[in-house]
Amino acid sequence: MKTLRTDRYDISIEEKAQGGAGGYESKYLTHEGNPAYSELYDLVAKMKGRLLPAESRIFRQRNGEELVKALREDKSLGIASGFKPSGAYHFGHKLTASTVAFLQKNGV
Repeated sequence: MKTLRTDRYDISIEEKAQGGAGGYESKYLTHEGNPAYSELYDLVAKMKGRLLPAESRIFRQRNGEELVKALREDKSLGIASGFKPSGAYHFGHKLTASTVAFLQKNGV
């Protein structure tokens, strides 16, 4: 059992099974899209405003080569975010929504 301690709480976590990756986080990091091309971060850095996933270099996407090419050549493109809230709004939803809004404000 592992315990995370804060000033107010002791939060205990008990591992129920051992083995390979499990849970949403590991699925997202290994199966849902690909790490972004470094050029994507360069292109986004030239846009107006700030975007946490870009500053933290945590973008994941599909068709990254096409995305970079469209942004580089200032071509029209569409965004399919896969954003389907499955419960209460949380930080993951915020990252997706803010990314889509950021790109839209920058003409994507």
